[in-house]
Amino acid sequence: MIKIAICDDDIDFMDKYDERIIDIFNKCTMGDETYSVVRYHSGKELLDNYKKDGADIFLLDIDLGDCKGYEVGRELTFRSPTRQLYILLDIRRMYIMLLLADR
Repeated sequence: MIKIAICDDDIDFMDKYDERIIDIFNKCTMGDETYSVVRYHSGKELLDNYKKDGADIFLLDIDLGDCKGYEVGRELTFRSPTRQLYILLDIRRMYIMLLLADR
């Protein structure tokens, strides 16, 4: 199982779309992998907990409220330089683009 860490300070957004993000990843791999989501609502929460949660892929919002997503990505790279895949993006825009491409 691959764990996707989604870090966004917008709780309403996360409540609506984390399952849809799993669906999108499943389509990309044609169901060859299984995915689960670990949710974080701040950069600090992610940095404090990502090792025990065992996340493999990180989707980081650009503006996390307490910090910037690129700062979290930089710190993750420093702490675990060979283990994870980090994707820095505006999660809302990515989701909208993927929805449009899915039609």
